[in-house]
Amino acid sequence: MIDHAKAIAEQLLDEILSDRLSTAGAAPGLREAAIALAVAALETDDFEQLIREQLQQLRHPSSTAIPDAYLADEAVVENALQRAAAGIRLAMAQGGRIVDAPAFERRAARRLGHVS
Repeated sequence: MIDHAKAIAEQLLDEILSDRLSTAGAAPGLREAAIALAVAALETDDFEQLIREQLQQLRHPSSTAIPDAYLADEAVVENALQRAAAGIRLAMAQGGRIVDAPAFERRAARRLGHVS
């Protein structure tokens, strides 16, 4: 199951976040950390239940099309990236480099394409 979840996490990350990661010149290990966090989330019963409920509520019963909506799978990889990036700040702090959190987050958001 982990190999399947890892393949899904990698595919989602590549489809949804790869442009932002490459533009940002992402920190070494950030992609791998985000994938590991996404795998852990994808393997939970809560995720499985949430995605099923979303699909049931957002599409017609006779449809098999994926709704054009922000679904749990996208939220999982976005959350994984955010958590992995937060780990960078923690590691910096543990290494003695304390940064101004709001400024750090603004710079990261600009680099990741959230803010112009």
